[in-house]
Formats: sequence, C-alpha cells, structure tokens
Amino acid sequence: MYLADGTAKIFNNTIISHSTEGIIVVSSNSVEISNNTCYNNKIGIGLYDSDNSIIKYNYIHRYFLADDRQGHADRGISVSDSQNVQILNNEIEKTSGGIEIASSNNCLVNGSIIKTTYQYSIGLQSSRNCLIQNSEFRNSIRSGVSIFDSSENNILHSPFKTLFKKLNIK
Repeated sequence: MYLADGTAKIFNNTIISHSTEGIIVVSSNSVEISNNTCYNNKIGIGLYDSDNSIIKYNYIHRYFLADDRQGHADRGISVSDSQNVQILNNEIEKTSGGIEIASSNNCLVNGSIIKTTYQYSIGLQSSRNCLIQNSEFRNSIRSGVSIFDSSENNILHSPFKTLFKKLNIK
C-alpha cells in the first residue's frame, strides 16, 4: 500500500508493552505523530527513512529505568536516516536513551523534557546541522548529551538538572 506524502497522521493512541517499537514509521515522508502515550515499549517511537516528519506532544514512559549494561538499549524516540524531522514538546522518562538521532540531518528538538535516563538524554550519531533548544534534561545517569561523529549541531537554552545533592565538602 502506498501513502501519499503528508497523508499519514498517528495521533491520540495508547500503546503498551511491545518488545520493539510502540509506533514505527519506515520510508514514509511528511508523517505527523502526535498526542500518543507509549508505556513500556522497547522504543516508544521509531522513525526511519522518513523525511519532513513531525513528532510532537507524545508521552513516553518505561515502568522501570532501563539499564543499558544488560543490553536493553531502550529509546524514547529513535530517528534514523531521516532529514528535516521536528521533535517538539515530547516528554520521555525512564529509558536508556531519551532521544536518539542517527544518520539524520537538519533535525530540530524543541520544548521536550527528558527525565531519568541511564545512558543519555539526547544522542546524536553521524548527524549534521541539528538544533536542540528549549528542552530540559533531568537525571541522566551517564550523560545529558552524547555526540558521536557529528558536526555543525547546536544545543541552546536547554538546562541540565539532577536530583543528586551537591556534596558539601569543607
């Protein structure tokens, strides 16, 4: 079945406990994924080889903090091989990686809150010219932002917060 660009919208769904993606989009351009709730899926939303798409106002949550040492490799949102993707105002918590952007260019992450991740809040791999702004990263155990083999990316106005108290050393 062929879908014309801009005709696919995935919205107002609740997706619970899938061993792979809760929502997966492959080779479909101009898709809008909005207002979904994804609980306890390995990857909440996966967007692959799909240009000019929007992922907005989704809530993605795991029941437990995914520990990447055991090979879970959970992600809230995973974007790969896609151009001009907008990731707007999503909330993600208790995953190994919050938002992963791989082999993708000209992506925007704006207004998202990513809480309690094991590996990173935002991960960029082999990606170029991405803008991450006005997002909040809370309680990453390893790192807030992970950038590998990427260039010309910007992170602006995105506070990093932690619940861990500062040590009062005299």
